[in-house]
Amino acid sequence: MFTTLNAGSLEQLHVNSPTEYANKRISPVTGKPKRHRSRMGCYYCRARKRKCDEKRPSCTFCSLRDLDCQYPQDENNKNKKNCKTVPLDSDKECLPNGDDNALEIMKSTTSDNAQLSPTIKSEYSLSVLEILQSLIRLPKVEELDENGDPIQSDLNISEVLPGFLIEPTDTFRLYMDERSMNFVSYFHKEVVNFVSITPLTIQNHLANTYMSVAVQDQSFLALLATWGALFLDGPESESYKAHLNQAHKIARQKLEAGLLSDMDKFIVLCFYAGIAGVGICAGNTSDWYELLRMSLRIMSEFGSVRNFLERFHYLNEAKCIVANLQYHEVMSSISMKNGTLLKMSDYSAVFEDDTDFSYGVDPLQGCIHPVFTLLGEIINAKAEHLLAANEIEEELKGITGTSPKENEQFELLTHKRLTHYFRANSTASLLMAKVDACVPKQNQQCFLSPKELDEHLILFEAFRNTCKLNILVYIQGMRFKAPEVQLILVDTFKLIDLLIKCRLRSAISMVLLMCGLCSCYPGDRAHIKKQFEELQSYYNVHNVKKIQTLVEHSWVINPHGDVTVHWEELCEQFGWILAAS
Repeated sequence: MFTTLNAGSLEQLHVNSPTEYANKRISPVTGKPKRHRSRMGCYYCRARKRKCDEKRPSCTFCSLRDLDCQYPQDENNKNKKNCKTVPLDSDKECLPNGDDNALEIMKSTTSDNAQLSPTIKSEYSLSVLEILQSLIRLPKVEELDENGDPIQSDLNISEVLPGFLIEPTDTFRLYMDERSMNFVSYFHKEVVNFVSITPLTIQNHLANTYMSVAVQDQSFLALLATWGALFLDGPESESYKAHLNQAHKIARQKLEAGLLSDMDKFIVLCFYAGIAGVGICAGNTSDWYELLRMSLRIMSEFGSVRNFLERFHYLNEAKCIVANLQYHEVMSSISMKNGTLLKMSDYSAVFEDDTDFSYGVDPLQGCIHPVFTLLGEIINAKAEHLLAANEIEEELKGITGTSPKENEQFELLTHKRLTHYFRANSTASLLMAKVDACVPKQNQQCFLSPKELDEHLILFEAFRNTCKLNILVYIQGMRFKAPEVQLILVDTFKLIDLLIKCRLRSAISMVLLMCGLCSCYPGDRAHIKKQFEELQSYYNVHNVKKIQTLVEHSWVINPHGDVTVHWEELCEQFGWILAAS
């Protein structure tokens, strides 16, 4: 009889021989048998990381949900694999364009008065490359099948490192005092579930991505403490300002040292995206967008979103960051005016594979990615349409029709107007057809329980209605009081009432904003105001209050609903850059 001690719990593991330790697949990390999942289950159950009862032709899970249950045909051949080493370009020197802008933002948001505990250290014992390779699962070896094609691994972080990313590690205590640790823990246990719509029963990629980066990057660790301090103490608290100052300071030092590898760029990209998210939650109306823009600039250094994903082997952490950037860019008031910086077709590279069950439900977009991408297309079409319409309007103002030359100009302008209106109607019809035909992806729905699926489908319909309102009002030029607009508005009221009472409430700010703008009657406006107040009683994010301020101001300047109000123009009047998220 041999005895092995687990250093973490001092639990004795009794095995009869030395080889039995290996045969039982005992984990050297936890001291417990490694989890082993049958590879004979159907594709849906394997994607959900759940045990399949393997009933043929359809297992119980798929039968209850009317899914097309399919089993692997031949698992034996997968044991015969060739291996190929994939080198890392760690010595490749890459500095982001606009690095000086980033430094200026960091300097402008740094306060000399805010201080952190001196217990925070400044050095790490492991290199960035070593830790990031282990934590975000960047593979050193890519398995190939008989044809030389890569085989996707179905392991996730929690299986490779059991429990390591589930809780903030004791390693954090080397760099933080007890209160800062509490902020990080609060972010991980409360905030990440508060701001995301991933069901609690499945993996939250936002938590996994942020915690894995925080383990090996001090600036990101301070960022998570900032997020926790924001929700515990508020945006005006000294703790929030101190941790925000610390995060900016460390990140600025990293930028000044230079980004030497793609790994460094990934970390800084995550930092920019994360600090922009903190700013949005705090109600910031300026700096967050510049940080988001810097994230997109770093992304563009890879050539395209697809190249970025390929560089990181389509890891879930890379997909999560891309979806995060898309979410906030589409919600931006700047995008509403000028269009998005990246095309929606580029963002679609994240979820284009309908047979990929490795990602699941996105933390911010949930299962609404198809209709959310359509909203981005509509916003870009609206920006293009308004630009052309404003040019025509300016030309019309300069023509009085009192001279032959002006008459000729008027005829040319009339032809230009006809072309513009025809194109607007054609674009609106095409986009409306896309919205009507849009459906959620089945490879995302299968992770949800029946109740969760119903809630996500309600959110999907709410965003479908938001897309329709944008098309009718901003591309086709209908008034808020038009019957087509009011029909969609009244239908959306019911959906909002349901969503406010469930975990998806954090995703409905854009829906509330559009419904508020389209509300023309006192009763509708009172109902919207009540919905805003109810949302803030559950979801006390300062950005929501800013959105409510915009809506109520639109009622002041448009008391009877006769004028088309653009919320991005209201933001300009207030001097805001706002995210409707």
